Parts: sequence; structure tokens; C-alpha cells
Amino acid sequence: MVKYVELKHKEGFIRGLHHDNKANTIVIFLHGFTGNKNESYFMFSYQAKLLDKLNIDSIRLDYYGSGDSDGFFEDMDFYDLIVQGKKIIEYVKSLGYHHIYLEGMSMGGALAIALASEDIAKLILVSPAINMADLTNEIFKISEILPSGNASYKSLEISPLFKKSVEEIDLFENIVNLDIPTLIIQGTADLAVPYENALKVKEKIKKAILITVEGGDHIYSEKSYKDALFSNILNFVR
Repeated sequence: MVKYVELKHKEGFIRGLHHDNKANTIVIFLHGFTGNKNESYFMFSYQAKLLDKLNIDSIRLDYYGSGDSDGFFEDMDFYDLIVQGKKIIEYVKSLGYHHIYLEGMSMGGALAIALASEDIAKLILVSPAINMADLTNEIFKISEILPSGNASYKSLEISPLFKKSVEEIDLFENIVNLDIPTLIIQGTADLAVPYENALKVKEKIKKAILITVEGGDHIYSEKSYKDALFSNILNFVR
């Protein structure tokens, strides 16, 4: 059964979907920078259906300012993303799940690292964007800066607070002291997140394994890339 979920945040709500099979295990999906609860080519929504077949529940919400949630994209900063992530984890804990897994795509992978705690049984990091500070600085360097101070990025705006937050955050502060089994998946042709990032993440996390998708781009846009992605994730969560 798929349930609609609303969690109060700031002056509004973050919204998403809960695949509820009355299982003991749940995967929390954390989407990327300009992504949403379904992710590119329906990566998350398709995977949620595959998890249903394994009797594993899942939940995926849009960040505040993204997708169906309230707020605007320029409201986003990384510290607030951590607040939202903790809110989702607490909500899931209140439902009585015995095993909580985090799966993050791109910036969501960086967020999953930052959210690591003893409450989390496994981590899945898909092209983890630990280089968000570099990416954001480049955007501010090449983009029009609006009177508000925000950078114009395609049809969106990025605030100086977001830039400051990704520059300041220590993603690995907590996880270096934890023993969380972690799956890292990284494509070799990812133009947004260099392959070297995945190697750095693997070095930082004690129980990490790295799966390389040869030729894989950032969003795993070919069927062979997506098949490799899903098969490795499903094997990891079984």
C-alpha cells in the first residue's frame, strides 16, 4: 500500500510517499540537488516497487522547496536539509521499524553521510556529491548574481546561505566513529561527481564497499547502468 505523507516543517510541510507493506525494514530515499522524490528517470519510484517485491518498505519525500513540498528552492540550505532528514528518521522510528536504511543520490548521498547515526543500519550512496561546495562555488562564479544575492541557476535560484552551509559542513564528523555497512555506487563517466570522490568516501567509512559502473553517467541514464545500479542495491538490502 502506498500512503501519502505530510510532515510539518517551518511554515509548511514536506510531502511524499510511504510504501507500507508492514515490513520490519525501510529504506529512506534522499534525492539530489535539483531532484525530487521520484528522481531522474523515476529511479526512486521504480526502485520502491522493486523493494515492495522483497517486502521492504520505503519512504521518499521532497525537500522543502522542491517537488510537492512547500517553500521555494532558494529556501534550501544544507543545515536545514539535515533537520529535514532527522525529522524523516524520527517519523520512521515512530512507526516501529526495526531496520532503517538511508539511500542518497548525489547531494542526497552527501546528506545520508551527514545523517549517519546508530539509528541507521545500512547506507547506500549513489554518486555521493561530497563536492557540493566546489559545485556551488562554480555556480556562483559563472552565474548572474541577482539583487537578492542569490545566484541564478537555470530556472532556479541558489542562496548565499546554501553556499555557506555546504562550505562549512563536515559531512564525515559522525560517520568516522560508526560501523555502518555502506554501499557506494559510482559511474566512471560522471561529469558532476568525479570518480575520485567515491574513493575518498570509501576511505572514510570503515565498512564501505565500492561498486564501479563502467561508463555510467551521473543519472545512470542507460538501461545497462540502471540494471547494474538496481541489482547491486537489491543484493545489498536483502
